[in-house]
Amino acid sequence: MQENLAGAEGMEVGDAIIAKDYIAIPYKMTAILKDGNKWPLDEIIVYKIDNGKIISEQFFY
Repeated sequence: MQENLAGAEGMEVGDAIIAKDYIAIPYKMTAILKDGNKWPLDEIIVYKIDNGKIISEQFFY
């Protein structure tokens, strides 16, 4: 998709939710494509933490 991306607007990052070894962050933005169309993106990013370091990340759309 990156080759079709012209820009982004309306980026919003919500409050982090922390539970034991995980951090979840809600994230919203609107991608603007080179053809002028807009594509809303609404996702949750989940990070797994071990010894203070991120060891994995998952993206849920």
